[in-house]
Amino acid sequence: EDSAYQFTVFPTSGILEPLGEDGTTFIISFTPSEYGRALFAKLIIETEEMQWSYEIQGTHPEYIAPTGTSRLTTQPKFEPQPSAKTQKHRQ
Repeated sequence: EDSAYQFTVFPTSGILEPLGEDGTTFIISFTPSEYGRALFAKLIIETEEMQWSYEIQGTHPEYIAPTGTSRLTTQPKFEPQPSAKTQKHRQ
């Protein structure tokens, strides 16, 4: 397999429009799951008379860092309760 799994093509098979017509539309989707290295796919369109081969490079959306300020609040999750020993000494 020469293509990354992040690429899909539709239709996967069918009949090409004849020469002189509007042509056949192919939809190629690239859905990367992470940023990183460039990914490639090979699209081959084959008929009984001809074959076309295309190398496709997926492009990642531009990364835009989040804006704003961050804050950290440190509040106890529970109120400390006096232990049984502390209670005994207070009486």
